[in-house]
Amino acid sequence: MLNKMFQSDHRGFTPLEIQKSLFLFKGSKVKSPNRLALFTIKLNGKFLTGFTFIEVMIAIFVLTIGVLGVFTAIQNITFSSQINFSKLTATYLVQEGIELVRNQRDSNWLAGDPWDSNLPSGTETGLLGKFSRTITITEPSSDKKVVSVKVSWQERGKNYSITAETELYNWYEK
Repeated sequence: MLNKMFQSDHRGFTPLEIQKSLFLFKGSKVKSPNRLALFTIKLNGKFLTGFTFIEVMIAIFVLTIGVLGVFTAIQNITFSSQINFSKLTATYLVQEGIELVRNQRDSNWLAGDPWDSNLPSGTETGLLGKFSRTITITEPSSDKKVVSVKVSWQERGKNYSITAETELYNWYEK
């Protein structure tokens, strides 16, 4: 009986035609014991089972879209984590810039120098490779300095920057 099944006319990816007599057992009312097939269709007294070419192409298309979606999500997550790491590093560099100015102010007080002498300002480049830091100090009054620190960098062709600002006062009087 199996030889009859393989001798039937098969054309490419058309379903396999299986004779009804192959599925009937003596005294059994089971019409299709082929539990491995995903579908079984009875047409003109014959059972058709298997996959068509269109079904295979649709399955491949759906799987391809799913895999591409996963790869795109992984790529976006990787890019976002790189940007977040750079933002965190830039935030620490901004904080360090403010601390440099505060440290110089405090050192001036301890040395007996004027509180606002030799405060660091200007631009530093090449910090950790890709970052540049600009420290700007303005003087709205004689006892107040406004310190603005900007760290900028370029990643994947896009410019990023983080800015912080603080006020320093001459609160230490001798």
